[in-house]
Amino acid sequence: QAIAPVIAQPEWDVRTEPTVQVKQIWDTIATKEQQAQLSDYIYRQYKPLLDNLGLAPDTRADAEAPVATQLLRENALDLVAISMEQPELLANLAERGKALIGYGMDTGFNGDAIDRQLYALAMASAVITEGAPYFDALTGTALASNDANLRDDAFWALGQTSEPELSQKILDLRWLFNVGVTDTVTLIQSHISKMDNRQRAFDWFKRYYRAIAVMLPTPYLASTPELSGGLCSREDYADAQAFFRPKLAQVEGMQRMLRQNLEKIHLCYSLVEAQRSSDWELATALIRTDTHSDK
Repeated sequence: QAIAPVIAQPEWDVRTEPTVQVKQIWDTIATKEQQAQLSDYIYRQYKPLLDNLGLAPDTRADAEAPVATQLLRENALDLVAISMEQPELLANLAERGKALIGYGMDTGFNGDAIDRQLYALAMASAVITEGAPYFDALTGTALASNDANLRDDAFWALGQTSEPELSQKILDLRWLFNVGVTDTVTLIQSHISKMDNRQRAFDWFKRYYRAIAVMLPTPYLASTPELSGGLCSREDYADAQAFFRPKLAQVEGMQRMLRQNLEKIHLCYSLVEAQRSSDWELATALIRTDTHSDK
C-alpha cells in the first residue's frame, strides 16, 4: 500500500523506484500463488498511470517532458507486462509486436505499428504469448536486418522467453558463430534476467566453458560470473565459487567480477531466508485486504 504514494510523485525515477524491489520479490520470495496476487495488485496500482500514458508519445506529459515521460512509460510497461506478464497488457503489446514484423500477415515489417522506443517490449510480449512460431519469425527478422538498433531490440526480445524448448535454442553455441559476440551477449543477458532461465543458463555455461572461453574476448570472459549473480541460494554460492575460482589466475578481471556476484548471491539468499517468514505472509495479507477494499 506504500507503493501508491510513490507512483503519484512527479519525478519519473521516483515513480518507478519500486520496480527493482517488486521484481526481486517476484523472482525470489513469492510463491506461484503469491505471484498471481502480486501481479494483480501491482497492475491495479500502475493502471491509472499506464492508461494516462498510453503507448504513443502524444500525451501532454510527452510534450512537456518527452524524455522523462518515455522512460516512465518504458519502465512501467516492462514491470507490468514483461516481468509480471499481466495478461491484458501483455496481449495488447503482443498484437503490436506481431504487426511490427508482419507476423501472420503479408505486410512485411511495419515500423509504424508502435512507437520506436517500444519495439523491444512489443516484440518481447509476442515472444512470450506466441511461443516458437513468433520466436522463429523474429529470429529471421533479426538476422536479416542491417539496423543495429533493431537487431539489439530483437535479440533482447528473443531472450525474454522462459519456455524450456526455446531456452535450448538460445543456449546454443551457434549463435556466437552466426551473429557475433555483441548480439549473443545481448541475447544471453536478456535471457538470464528471467529467474526461470538462470540455473539452466549457468549449467549450459559450465558445460561449454572451454569452447566459450576460446571464442570470447577477455573482457567478456571476465564478466561471465554475472551468469551466476542472479542465483539465490547457499548452494548456488558454493557452486559459483567452486567453478570460477580455479579460472581466476587465467582471466584478468574475473576475480573482481566473481567477488561482486558472490556478494549478490549472498545478499539474495539472506533476504529470502529473512523474508520467507511471517513478515511476507503479512505483506500478502495486506495485498488481499487492499483487493477486498476496492470491491
